[in-house]
Amino acid sequence: MSEVGRLPSSCESVAQFNAALLEWLARAEPGATLGSAHSKTMTTVQLGDERCELRGGSTREGVWAYLARALGRRGDFAVVKSTKGVVHRVSLGDSLERIPGFYLYTSTAHDHAKVIASRDGDPFDMIDLHLKFNQALAHLHATGHQRLRVYPAAADLGLRFNVLLAEDMVREDEAWRARPVWRWNGGDRVGDLPIRPSTPVSEIARAMIADAEDTGIGTDWSYGGWYAEVVATAVSLRSVPRFEGGWRLVPVGIHLPSPPPPTTGLPEQR
Repeated sequence: MSEVGRLPSSCESVAQFNAALLEWLARAEPGATLGSAHSKTMTTVQLGDERCELRGGSTREGVWAYLARALGRRGDFAVVKSTKGVVHRVSLGDSLERIPGFYLYTSTAHDHAKVIASRDGDPFDMIDLHLKFNQALAHLHATGHQRLRVYPAAADLGLRFNVLLAEDMVREDEAWRARPVWRWNGGDRVGDLPIRPSTPVSEIARAMIADAEDTGIGTDWSYGGWYAEVVATAVSLRSVPRFEGGWRLVPVGIHLPSPPPPTTGLPEQR
């Protein structure tokens, strides 16, 4: 198998990485590889918080398979097990599976397979996961579920996220005793739905209330407007709302105005 052309020593974006591979693919013949040795790093690309190395053993067929997913904007970047069982090989797609013949690796090994970046290379971590939750609740408000409230607070293992009914939020300091409509118990799923950068907010919203006896149908535009502004600010600053003696954004530490009290006379659907 032959090596064809040269790639830039590093790529500063996924778009540049894809363009370089596309140019290489146009010149490569069947059976070609990126380099003469699998251990040789041909180029690097930043994916989330990881600087990833593309190895010379990558084949024309493997590069083609990767580009088909990348240009089709299918799925997100994930770190998965290599053929030797080490969780440091990078894949792209809707499932956490290797791309045969495409050898892109993170610089460090991970404990388990997981999504590490969006298809554009943007990071995806716990902050981004909680932003998805907040965006999903804002979507529910926009579609008529305005009796739903959120009470995000500090917890031993990070940040709690409970979705409650407005009538159970009269006293925020006792909100955790109420039965939630939905509660985040850790992990990266809402029910059976995995949460990834490309997961539509509307699907997350539906999953949140899928098992709820009362989905919070009602009208309270004051709260809905307040929360929409909070979420928009949080997304722009890549930060999450938290209640801890008052509302603020974490980790930037910006204090937020308190939400308006629940509108009286909200229809109850219990």
